[in-house]
Amino acid sequence: MTLFPWLALSFVFPQGSGTPPRYRLIELAPEPTHGQALDVNERRSVVGTLDPDGIGPIGQHAWLWSPDGSSLDLTPGANYDYGYAFSISNAGVVVGDVDTVDATREGAYRWSGGVLEFLPTRYQSEARHVDERGHVAGSAHSASFVFVPTIWAPDLSYVQLPGLGGGNGVIQDRNGWGDSVGYDMRSLLGTTWHAFDVRDGVVRDLGALPGHVGSLALATSVQRVSVGSSGPVLGEHAVRWLADGTIEPLARRGTGGSMARDINDRGEIVGYGTGRNGRFAILWLDGVGHSLEDLVDGLAGRRLLGAEGINERGDIVGYVTPPGGGLMRPFLALRTDGGHAAVIGPTPARAGGSSTFELVGLTPDAPVALYLGLRHGSTPVAGCGSLTVEIKNPRVLYAVADAAGVARFDVSLPPAVAGKHVLAQAVEPGRCRTTSLSVTQLD
Repeated sequence: MTLFPWLALSFVFPQGSGTPPRYRLIELAPEPTHGQALDVNERRSVVGTLDPDGIGPIGQHAWLWSPDGSSLDLTPGANYDYGYAFSISNAGVVVGDVDTVDATREGAYRWSGGVLEFLPTRYQSEARHVDERGHVAGSAHSASFVFVPTIWAPDLSYVQLPGLGGGNGVIQDRNGWGDSVGYDMRSLLGTTWHAFDVRDGVVRDLGALPGHVGSLALATSVQRVSVGSSGPVLGEHAVRWLADGTIEPLARRGTGGSMARDINDRGEIVGYGTGRNGRFAILWLDGVGHSLEDLVDGLAGRRLLGAEGINERGDIVGYVTPPGGGLMRPFLALRTDGGHAAVIGPTPARAGGSSTFELVGLTPDAPVALYLGLRHGSTPVAGCGSLTVEIKNPRVLYAVADAAGVARFDVSLPPAVAGKHVLAQAVEPGRCRTTSLSVTQLD
């Protein structure tokens, strides 16, 4: 893996769970640009939106920032009016929305390998998430000309879900089990959004906090914990829904509303709150809210207005303003305490052949064990006290990380496991440190 050339990463490991992590800020675009970073993958590639002319929200293009320091306008050319890049997979597939000046095409797109293609739909569409298998989730017009939750397969065939029945719904995120979350209206005449999830084909209204009517679900984890907000605009409160559907308010910081924008598979949550000085980015750890500005070194008067995404390594993306104010710009906050290691793969996610699992963020030149299985459960890690992995009866493979903290495993996946979920989790025996659980359904 190529690291950011201007960043000297240390591999000191995180302190105890009671100690908040530390970060170093990277501004991804200089003044006078305007934009936001919206998602980051395990390779630390970032996507979002950027207006390189510094005009403001008008004229933004979908943008990709790579770990080698380069960046790319995904929607170049005079005919593109605006573009957004909302999600990027570890394979480098980007999805979002785009509009053209002459309105010849607009809606959801997929970008991969330098090629941008619009997703097929009846009328308009929007894409919000792409998973590691290449499935895209978002929203598209139905035959009755209302937006309904939509999922596109890698071959660009698509299915439309009923949502809560009212239309004008969208899927915002999916987890490794294939569960979806988003928001919808209960009826065509509805005026209030309702958060929903879809599990095993069953759509469930997730509800709101007591005294609230509306809610939004924006992200979900493999633990089936979902996050978003409950309540009216400007009076919303950040919440999380547990796997059983129980809703919990996240600790409020500041004096105004708050919203949870993303969650990783460790349960780390990012979003924003509002206070006397306006909006500010928040990181919730074990239910405790931390102002991200308190955790980032070297801010020098910059304001972190919002956190939009967090990856399994604990890196965070969002938007920042310069000292004294001005146009917001995209940022990447990298863990400087070592962060977490993460699993990428299997690539390809297909039974009946060889696939590669890649581990990143490991201790350089140190041993690592990869646990693989087909059933969720608990297995003790030998020599690490009460530490367990979340896989029942796993197969264990061993390797040594290279000088960049990367290890790769080539694994044969038999045809009999097609359609099943493969579970992967890695352990560094010398540190008794685990990655989060990775879940992928095999084709």
